[in-house]
Amino acid sequence: MHDEREARVNQLLAERATEAWIVADSSKLGVRTLASVAPLEAFRGVITDAGIADEMRDALESAGLEVRIA
Repeated sequence: MHDEREARVNQLLAERATEAWIVADSSKLGVRTLASVAPLEAFRGVITDAGIADEMRDALESAGLEVRIA
């Protein structure tokens, strides 16, 4: 995330949610940015597109996240 204020708002939403998911285009997965929302453990899973690399999918699933393709 490139905007610290937006990241903070998203962090608050994730903290207050019953279940938090990462929704991201596959091209954004694994890319470092200025601000982060929360550690991966704060999320149940990732919703992304079919362009996700097998290695990235495996890494996310190994981290305990469910990966859904939309």
